[in-house]
Formats: sequence, C-alpha cells, structure tokens
Amino acid sequence: MALTGGGRTIHLDSAQPDYDANPLPAGGVDLDAAYAGLGTEADFAGKDVKGKAVFVYSQLGTPEMGAVKRAAAKGAAVVFEVSMLPGNMRYQAYPSATDAPAFTMGNDDGAAARDMIAAGPVKVHVTLDIPKVPNLKTALVWGTLPGATDETIYVVAHKDSWFEGGSDNSSGVAAVLGLAEYFAHVPKAQRKRTIIFIGLDGHHNGATGGVGRRWLVANKATLFPKTALFLNVEHPATITTQTRPRYYPGDEIAWANTQMPLEWYAGGPSRPQLQQIVWKASKEFGQPAEFDPSPAPPAGDGGAYFHFLPTVSASEYHTYFHTEWETPEMVPWTGLEAATRAYAKVIDEVNKLPLSALQRPEETVPQRSQ
Repeated sequence: MALTGGGRTIHLDSAQPDYDANPLPAGGVDLDAAYAGLGTEADFAGKDVKGKAVFVYSQLGTPEMGAVKRAAAKGAAVVFEVSMLPGNMRYQAYPSATDAPAFTMGNDDGAAARDMIAAGPVKVHVTLDIPKVPNLKTALVWGTLPGATDETIYVVAHKDSWFEGGSDNSSGVAAVLGLAEYFAHVPKAQRKRTIIFIGLDGHHNGATGGVGRRWLVANKATLFPKTALFLNVEHPATITTQTRPRYYPGDEIAWANTQMPLEWYAGGPSRPQLQQIVWKASKEFGQPAEFDPSPAPPAGDGGAYFHFLPTVSASEYHTYFHTEWETPEMVPWTGLEAATRAYAKVIDEVNKLPLSALQRPEETVPQRSQ
C-alpha cells in the first residue's frame, strides 16, 4: 500500500487486511483518499466518500463506533482502520462483514496518512491478492489421564495463532502442558476425576473455522454427561503495559515487572462456589484478576460451552492481542507460573465438590462476540 501526494510517496507497511476480506482486482486500485476521524455520523457529515479509500481511527477501551461498516455503507471502496496505540504494530482483525475490503493500520502509518491528506489531494494505491486453498483437514489433539471415577474434567487450549502468538495462545498451550505434567505425577487413586486434555484446532478463522469446537458441542451428550469442570485456557500471561503514561519520555508502550490482570468467568451467578474457588486460587498464587467476574459469558472458546457446562475461562485481551508484537518476550514466566498453579488449584478444589454442586440445566444465554 502506498500514498502519493505533494510530490512524494510513502509506503504504509503496517496495513493488515481483516480476516476473510474480499480481494481487490489484479494489479490493485488507485483511489482518492478521505479522512473520517472516528467514523461517526458526525465525522462523515458533508463528506462524499463513495469510491474512495477512507481512513478512520479506533481506540482500545472506547466503544465500538461501527466506523468500518459505516464507511462501507456510504460507498467507500476500501476502508483503513487506524489503531491509536503507540507505535506501528500490525493487528489482525476479525471479519469486517463488508463487501469493501477493510484493513487495520498502525498509529505511525495512520498519522502519516492523515497528515498527507491534510496537506492536499492524495492518491492511494493498494493491492490485495487472496489465494484460498480448499479441502484442507484439521484435527484435535486429545489426551486422557484416567482418574478414580468416570466423572470428567476437561482442560482445553486452542493451538492456532496469528503472527507469533506468544500469548494467544502459546501461553495457553504451555499452561495446559504444565497441568498435564503435574497431574500425571499424582497417583491415579488420588485423582478423583478423569482429566481430558484437548488441543483445539482452528479458532481464529471466522465462521468457517472452529470445526473441532463445533464437533465437541454437537457431541455434548456423549462427551459431557458427567463433567464437573470445563477449563478453557486462553492467553493467561501477558506483561503489564501502559500506553503513554504521564511524564514518560517518548510516545511508546511501557512495560512493568508483573503480569496483566485476567478477565475471568467461573460458571456465572448460578455457581457461586465455583466463582469463589477461582477468586481464592488467583489470590493464593499471586495471579492478578479483575475484581469482579465478567458480567457476560466468556469470549473465545469458553463461550461455546458455558451454557451447558460449568466453565472457567480467564484471559487477557489488552495491548498486544492479535498483533505482531505479541512475541514470546511479552509472556512473563512469573505470570505463566502463577496462572498455571491457580488452574491446578481450581481443579483440586472442584474435585472436592460433588457433581451435583456443579451441573445445571442448559442455559439459553447467547454467546457474546470475541
């Protein structure tokens, strides 16, 4: 992607197509550029964006403005959504559900584009070629650790990632491997329930993905009749970060010497014992957690099972989520250890409860989006 205006050309290398975006014609397109701020109706007032490349901004932590869909509905040929996070990281977004291809873009590139548009007319050249490979196959990785009874506990982590996936979900896979190793050293007679470890297949790839997850749900009557706990392990350890802290030199993301607090869900209000178990385990092993459990069903894979299983999911979704800066270096070993030990404590405490204290009739609450 390149912008040309005022006698110069700049290349915007952080542009990343939203997942499942539609391709552009061979050789790309050349379009007039338009800037639309946060992409609200007020930002579009008096602007004709039909057939143009439209730039809008988004900020982590603010409400979703619907800017990309609004721009496409007003006739934009291509939409660029600029992240206000410091730096110039590439971010992989979920499908935009627009006919017009949508891209995300780093803050540095977005600021350069905005300034060039402000200085005068700008042409945007952008290409997007998308090969698709049909008829591929996928599989679950499945391991069973027999217990003293046929009652079960499931421990799952999805194996796919975007970019390096240091936290999402390499840290989750590492935690599951640690739990499997730990409980394998516990004598079978002392393991009240059989523990089933599953490495889930495609998780990020839109409506056509999650084949294994859908298979588990379709076979719930066979798989989960005596399940006491479904523990979903997704990105449990990420370094604590601040964006533009006061008096900090430069314009960057600052790291701290601890891990981010986790957003957590533990069976919902109908399972207060499970919520107390998760809260106490986090405190005991120094795992920061948000003060209150999530008011909504869990995002990610936990959202597929919470309505018919006692589900625990604790995850981090902040600065580096789905970006190329999500490297192994931003997964603190202290956080990975704390989260994994807390998970083990949850399993131990759940094993003290009878199945009747954990199972409930199936709920009809809809899953929230990821």
